[in-house]
Amino acid sequence: MAEGYEVYVDNRDFEVDGITGKVNRYCTSNRKFPFFEIHNDNTPVPIYLLKTVPSLLVNLGNSAGLSNEQLNKSINLYFSEGDTVLELGRVLPRQVKALLAMFEGYEVTCYLDEGKELKGEYMYVLSD
Repeated sequence: MAEGYEVYVDNRDFEVDGITGKVNRYCTSNRKFPFFEIHNDNTPVPIYLLKTVPSLLVNLGNSAGLSNEQLNKSINLYFSEGDTVLELGRVLPRQVKALLAMFEGYEVTCYLDEGKELKGEYMYVLSD
């Protein structure tokens, strides 16, 4: 392999009393609400936009100057491509407008709670 290491791919399927699924080498976790998800499927996101995302993320290790209330209101940010979902981090409500402006024209979904998708101008409900 060109990367210099070998990756074991496990393609097993399983079926357990009404539960079926596919085994893969990635951990899966539930998404934490509320969240924004940037999709890279139909309209690919340019790499320069993705490189700017870390500057928006809340650094939980060095959250000096941020109150617990602000940290509790933070919104989770995910990036998805196909079946792969990557948790990028969290953004503060005051950064929502900038985030949505950056990814205008690209597919971004927003969920307030499970089953409650916010669309269009309603995505701005999460901003300050």
